[in-house]
Order: sequence, then structure tokens, then C-alpha cells
Amino acid sequence: MFTLIELNTIRLAWADGELDRLFYSSRQWVEYSQDAPGCRWYQPYPDTSIYNHVYFSGDLPGIGYPYHKSLIKGVNDTLEVSINFVNNQPNKAYSLDGKDVAEWFAPRVLQLFVVDADGPVFRDASQLGYRLRGWYSRIGPTPPPNEIPVASIDYIAQFDIWDLPEGRYQICFAPTDRVPADFYGISGGYVFEFYQAQSVSDTINAYEACFLRAMKDTNFTAAELWTDSILALDENSVVGLTLRARSSLAQGDTSDAINSYDKAIDRLENNTDPLLPDSTAGPLSGAEQNYLKWLHVMLNHNREVLGP
Repeated sequence: MFTLIELNTIRLAWADGELDRLFYSSRQWVEYSQDAPGCRWYQPYPDTSIYNHVYFSGDLPGIGYPYHKSLIKGVNDTLEVSINFVNNQPNKAYSLDGKDVAEWFAPRVLQLFVVDADGPVFRDASQLGYRLRGWYSRIGPTPPPNEIPVASIDYIAQFDIWDLPEGRYQICFAPTDRVPADFYGISGGYVFEFYQAQSVSDTINAYEACFLRAMKDTNFTAAELWTDSILALDENSVVGLTLRARSSLAQGDTSDAINSYDKAIDRLENNTDPLLPDSTAGPLSGAEQNYLKWLHVMLNHNREVLGP
């Protein structure tokens, strides 16, 4: 029996935690604990209330090439923020009727040296673009809910932020004065890097982020255009072929998914994707070695699940 897990929005079937371990060890170059001290409010999570968690994504690759980010100026300019709603109210659903969640949170950008929430703001909400893109459950897009059920953690309001300054900064996503008095709003912060592409790998990782956003919205036409763009840059791209397999499988085209997986495995095993870490060019780092192991295990396992 296989357990369905999710790694950076990539759904995989797997029997234990080995793939999970390989994935995160392949991202050793990433500062996962990037603290944003200027965004901390030292808010405890309440025991009995309706509140939120804040999660940032969109600047790190899912299966993309290591040592290359995916938030790239002029290609993928959008940082994503998920507001996960948690209802710990005993025996009471939380009504959203007449409430505009889009007004409850707003971003601001701080320089790295700012160490408290009252420090100077480098760029406030009026200088940034942001919107509530939509609502999601754990399995995909969902209509805006009328309420958050008791004990629910399944509703996510997805925000997009753009017009970011180039460079390395802290970004905060914090409650506004429009948050209702009966909702316990909690802020979140992150350190992001936003630069122009320095290599083809940067561009492909940015295209992957755009692909994942389209897949999250079940916009398969847009998703296929992003995989086409990746393969136009590198026809042997293991990343592009793997994403094409995922898009085909989501649309029920198992034959094309198998074909794309077979091609990706061939490029990986024969080292014909010029953007993959290459041991013949010098010793590989631990993260690069684990990345290649993870790719190999993931691709072969997903291919086997689809049958002969």
C-alpha cells in the first residue's frame, strides 16, 4: 500500500519517509529557517479561537535545478502566501458571511537590518501589488467558503504579492485593522531573494513556479505552455519532461505521462540534460548528490506506479 504525500505541491505515491528525507537533504543549500525578525509579533497560538497560519512559497524550486531560485525578475515576479485558517472554537463554526478576507492582511517589505515589528518600512502595501487569488482545500481549488467548520484546518486563502524590490529583503504579511474582532489574526514573515536570471537554470526554475501555479488553478492550457517554454530552452530538461508527465496525468493522458517519464529517466540515467549536476566536471556537493538520488527514485517510482 502506498501513502499519498505532497512535497512542494508535487504529489507522489510513496511507502515510507525515504523520499521525503532525500528531498529535503537535496535542498541543503536552502536556508529553510530564514527568519524575518522584523515581522515577529511574538503571538502565541490560541487554544480556543479562530486564527491563521502564514506560509510563503514561490521562490524555491519544487523539482527544479539546485542552487537556483525560482523567484526571478521578469519571469516569475510573484511570491505566494497561504493563509491557513484554523478553527479551534469548541462546537462552533466560524461564519464568513459578509466578511471580506481580502482586506484582512497586507504585505510590507523591510530591509534585512530591521529587527523588530515597529522598525522602518522599506515598501508598504500601497507600493506593492497583492490580491487574494482564490480559496483552496487540501486537494485543490474550492469556492469561497461561507464558514470555517469546527476543528477545520482545510481552508486556505491564497494571496499573490508582486512589485517586489530587487535584492534580498524581509517581507511581512500581517493583519490589518479590517480583521474582525472575533478573529485572532497572526502575522508571518520571510526572507526572499529577487534578482534577474543569471542562467538558463534560473529561468527554467521560474517557469516551473509558473507551471505549479497554473496546475494549482487547474489551468492545464497554461501549464502546458510553461512546460513547452522549458523544453524550448532545454529539450532534454528532466524538469520539463517531469512536469509534462504530471500535467498529462492530471488530464487523464496516462500514455503521454508514461512517455514523458520514460524520457526523463533516460535523460537522467544517461546524463544528457546539460543542466543537471555533472560529476565529470568535478566533485558534487552533498545536496547535489541527494538531488540526483531523489530524482532517480521519484521518477522510477512514479513510472512504476503507472504500470508497464
